[in-house]
Amino acid sequence: MAQLAGFKESGMRKIADRMGYTAPMIKQADKDTKPQIICKAKKYNQIYVSACGNVSPCCWLDVEWMPPQQPSRMDYMKKINKFPNLYSESLKEIFDSNFFKEIEDTWNITPLRECSRQCGSFDKLGAQFEN
Repeated sequence: MAQLAGFKESGMRKIADRMGYTAPMIKQADKDTKPQIICKAKKYNQIYVSACGNVSPCCWLDVEWMPPQQPSRMDYMKKINKFPNLYSESLKEIFDSNFFKEIEDTWNITPLRECSRQCGSFDKLGAQFEN
């Protein structure tokens, strides 16, 4: 019986082995699939400015108000770690700092948690059929 690369000892692997499936027929069902980000703020050319002057692509990324141990804030701090604010810098300075590009760059690697939750589209079933 063919060995299925990438499968862990799971119920899916046992079933596939019993049925004689080969690796090209099934692709790593246990694999995590990252979402495709379709950012609504980018699509509509919008930014978010809070009453306190915080600037972000959308309200979901105004994470400064979140508790320090909240997973979305911790993820943001690890990947971006910036809180642009109109009281400390101009909008032009914020745009010139590549702040928005840094956020967008995460989409192709490991998207920010809030980007995935709010603007991500998942297709876990489709990942099985990729070549």
